[in-house]
Amino acid sequence: MGIGADGIRLGAAMPRYRMSSDDMGALLSYVKELDGVTDPGVSESSLRIGVLLPPADVLPEVGADIRALLRTWAADANRAGGIFGRSIELAFNAPAGDSKTRAAAAGQFIQRERPFALVSSFTDGADVELAALAEELRVPLFATMTMHPQSSVAPNRYVRDLVAGIGEQGRALARFAATRIGTSKRVAVIEPQQSSVSDELRRLGFTVTTEGDAEVVIFLGNPAALPSVIASARFLLLPASLAHPALFDRRQSPMKVYLSFPIAPENPGAEAMARYRRLAEHAEVTRRHQVSQFAALSSAQLLVAALECAGREVTREKLLDCVDRVTRLETGLVPPLTYGLNRHIGSTGSFIVELQSDQAPVWVDPG
Repeated sequence: MGIGADGIRLGAAMPRYRMSSDDMGALLSYVKELDGVTDPGVSESSLRIGVLLPPADVLPEVGADIRALLRTWAADANRAGGIFGRSIELAFNAPAGDSKTRAAAAGQFIQRERPFALVSSFTDGADVELAALAEELRVPLFATMTMHPQSSVAPNRYVRDLVAGIGEQGRALARFAATRIGTSKRVAVIEPQQSSVSDELRRLGFTVTTEGDAEVVIFLGNPAALPSVIASARFLLLPASLAHPALFDRRQSPMKVYLSFPIAPENPGAEAMARYRRLAEHAEVTRRHQVSQFAALSSAQLLVAALECAGREVTREKLLDCVDRVTRLETGLVPPLTYGLNRHIGSTGSFIVELQSDQAPVWVDPG
């Protein structure tokens, strides 16, 4: 009404708001309650965290192991006091079917369980749809591993990927080829669609040509097409996840093969490995899918680091801001993780090894 608390009329320049007493009362009540409003999944005593497991119709054993391992991890964390006095509650979902069906099932899961964030989640095969879902529902999505991180294509406010995908590995292989093989060789890139790998090769000084005329092939395509490539290339470089059984039965072939791994194929940190073995033993999980389990635990450790940074009054936005302050987080199971406003993949490098060789892996990070 333009009258101050002291009863004196305010100056003419001060704004006036025409509002009924009922509306003003409702507004004041809302303002008084703002301090107690929390994001979904947050209560005084608990934090509800969702996990999207690998599809139950494709990788049931991998999903079962990750579920058991994370339950054991959460129980350990809760016995130690949780996060600022809140216990961690896990809710799991293993959406099956094609990418759209998986995304729809994940959406129903989020609406039903109302998790604060999705952690240690498997997005491969539905990356685009799940990234769009995370943005639509404004729920942080911490993926474990995917061959096609959306973060490198179009950074999404709500998505953080763990390690390098096919594109990042392709760039690492290009840099490795430049130093180990030399840029005087003709090189071809086999991929399902255009990427930045060919541009990277040209920047490094390679002549990029067709497959039949190339001495060096960087293979990023369908593994079923690999046997035809083996017959002609002198040097073949590819992500280990795309390897075909024919690669391991070349007998006396003179072709050199180099494989990239976003997570070290062996020798994780001793302390981290001891922790993993203890959890794995208590969870009674198999050891056949250790890389997926390493990724799941590392994603969980990233969550804890961000939550500890955000403090007791945590929100989803605070959580994401804290992730973007993470620098060289050492989990001991995956390469050090670093995030930022324009960097949504924690590790962009790869370990590169020569097939049928005793040489130590070479770490290459294209940045």
